[in-house]
Amino acid sequence: NIHLMQAAYPDSVNKAKQGKQQQQQQGKQQQGNQNKQGKQQQQQQQGKQKQGKQQQAADPTINNFDLRVGKIVEVQKHPDADTLYVEKVDVGEEQPRTIISGLVNWVPIEQMRERMVVVLCNLPPRPMRGITSYGMLLAASIKNEKGESTQVVLLDPPQGAKAGDRITAPNLPGTPDDELKKKKFDRVIGCLKTDADGLVVYKINDTEA
Repeated sequence: NIHLMQAAYPDSVNKAKQGKQQQQQQGKQQQGNQNKQGKQQQQQQQGKQKQGKQQQAADPTINNFDLRVGKIVEVQKHPDADTLYVEKVDVGEEQPRTIISGLVNWVPIEQMRERMVVVLCNLPPRPMRGITSYGMLLAASIKNEKGESTQVVLLDPPQGAKAGDRITAPNLPGTPDDELKKKKFDRVIGCLKTDADGLVVYKINDTEA
């Protein structure tokens, strides 16, 4: 009997051990699956965040432009360039900005003085014939079949707007870049059009803002 019991005892122990081992293996497998699922979810979330950032970087909007209402407080012709004006423009900062515009052949100097304008303020500074320009006045042009401008008109800000007021498209994503890169500028500026009433619209993917 003792022998039988001794023979049976290891067998029961082995079964118990096997049961525990199976439970441990199942527990490790479940935990491994949970960890794997957790890592996969985390990677998917990180992938979505990365994709969102890449999408935002790949699809700039007009809100990446720092557009402000400005007032030309001083204007003169560039001393070394017949087609350029040198303006001092109040955009709500401590000092007016110096901005150079190629508008001499299109807008009489009398129409430039004390005029309210729309200014792009986050372009990199650009030397132009010995004078550095710190922005751009936005204008609309009419072109002929050859793509040549036949008329250029400065954009008028909304009535009642004050120098320094920001112009944005609230239904679009994006915030003004610290400094606007040329590639982004070219992509966005091509989406700015004027409608039949002369109002500026930002059109992208057949959607107007």
